[in-house]
Amino acid sequence: MNRNRQGFTLIEVMISLVIVAVLAAPLCRLIVNTGRQSRNAGMVAHRAAALNAEVSRITAIPSGQLGDGTLTRTVDEHPFPYMITTTAVTAGGTQTVTITLTPTGPQAIGGLTRVITRKGGSPNPFAL
Repeated sequence: MNRNRQGFTLIEVMISLVIVAVLAAPLCRLIVNTGRQSRNAGMVAHRAAALNAEVSRITAIPSGQLGDGTLTRTVDEHPFPYMITTTAVTAGGTQTVTITLTPTGPQAIGGLTRVITRKGGSPNPFAL
């Protein structure tokens, strides 16, 4: 029986697909892990940027004009919703401001805190 074969049999195609699937499985896992790490790195960058923006906002206010107390606000911006708490305490002419940023979404990263200490100044920013 001498037949001309002009293609692959079904078994040959199925075996080759199984081989490709076995070799591709670790690559799929690697791609998923890389995507997860990339998302976490992005969240860490968003967290640092949000905290730095709040620190810049607070340091732009003269220390004599920033009253003591606690302020909490929630920011629901996509892709990084968070809650930021700012606490100011003045004692002996020194003002301590604690800024805490806490992610409120499904992120897998923790919060971040920054403490600013500055000497009290004149409540009038135009005074010399």
